[in-house]
This record gives sequence, structure tokens and C-alpha cells, in this order.
Amino acid sequence: MPGNRSYDNSILNVELLIIIWPVGRWTYSIMVTQKGEIRRNQLISCALSLLSKKSPNEISLQMIAENADIPVSSAYHFFKNASDIFQACATRFGAEFIEALTCDYPEEKIHRWQDLYRIAVDRAVDIYNRTPAYCELILGPHSPASIKLRDRKNDAEMGIRFVDVIDRYFVVFRQPDIEEKMFYSIEIVDLFLSLSFTYHHALVPEIIEEAKDAGLAYMERYLPPILPKRNP
Repeated sequence: MPGNRSYDNSILNVELLIIIWPVGRWTYSIMVTQKGEIRRNQLISCALSLLSKKSPNEISLQMIAENADIPVSSAYHFFKNASDIFQACATRFGAEFIEALTCDYPEEKIHRWQDLYRIAVDRAVDIYNRTPAYCELILGPHSPASIKLRDRKNDAEMGIRFVDVIDRYFVVFRQPDIEEKMFYSIEIVDLFLSLSFTYHHALVPEIIEEAKDAGLAYMERYLPPILPKRNP
């Protein structure tokens, strides 16, 4: 889910294109920092490419920079080390998941709030399957502790957002800590997906269904099985 801004955002040596034109008595300057952002994204994309083949503990900043065709000395202006790039990858994953989580759901398939939950898990699995590097980074047994913490923060944000999604379709009688309970439920799903990837190196359909059932069993302790549906 969206995270803190880190070291890589304090870039000093980006190339600036300054466009100046007069309008009446005023002059406006527009500064464009395109090259720095392009290089930063290249490093993140190359890190994800490497993660689809290797575990995080096998990847160095030098390896990422070489694959991105960027001098290591330049890479240090964006990231302190490989772990810093992995943090950016995890933040990107969180942003992708929140976008998928909060977009519209097909009304014809939504009869109970549990239907939203199951579709949301399927959307998360689609992201993992589309970008296998996220499996290695987020779910894999060699994921660094800092990435696990980053993902916990993403999940806490997802818990807040997903309660809002349910409230968009159903009348939610909110308890004070319902968002926190949803966060715990998301962690339960994550555990099942992590076990699936650890033991099968894939997200197995049977375990995905177990993940949904386990997460829902916990969440149904705090949300009624039936909620009033809102009018479209």
C-alpha cells in the first residue's frame, strides 16, 4: 500500500532542461527532471528482472547497475544499496495492489461482501503471476526483514482501503478497529500465499482457495455474514 519517501528521492545530479519564455512582463521557468527519473525506473525494472531469476540475497547493486547499463557510481545517487532498490520495488508492488484493490468490482458478481474479498485476493494473485519477481521479493523465504516490514505497511494501508471498498457496496457498521482486523486478515492470506510459493515455487489454486477461506473465517468474526447492500 503507498509508503515513505526515501533516500532515492533526494537526487541532486539530475539533468535539467530549462525552458524560459516571456509572457507580458513575466517570465516563467519550467524545470524538467526526466533523465534522473528514467534512470531510477531503469534500476527498479532491472532489479525486478533479476528477482524473477534469483533470490534477493544473490543480487547486488553492482549487478543491478550493470544490467541497467548505468555506472555504479551513478546508481549510488539514487539508491544506497540493493536493499534500497528492493524497498522501491515493494513500494511499487503496494501501489499496483492498491490500484487493483480499489477499482470497480463487477456488480453482477457481488451478492455478499465476501464476494468482494475473494475477487480482491484473485486480483492480488494476478499481480504476482504477472510479475513473478514480486513473489520472490514479497513471498519468498529469502525476503529481507526490511522488505517484510515494508509489505506490512502496505498491508495496513490495504486494510484501510478495503474496508472503504466494502462500504462502497454494502452498509458497514464500523467498529473502531475494523481496519486493523482487515489488516490481520490480509496477513493471514499472505501467510498462505508465502507457504505456497516456498513449497511449490508457485501460487497453487488449492492453496489460494484455502487462503481466502482462512482470511474470511477470521474476518467474519468482526463483520456480519450478511450486510445490507447499497443501491447502485
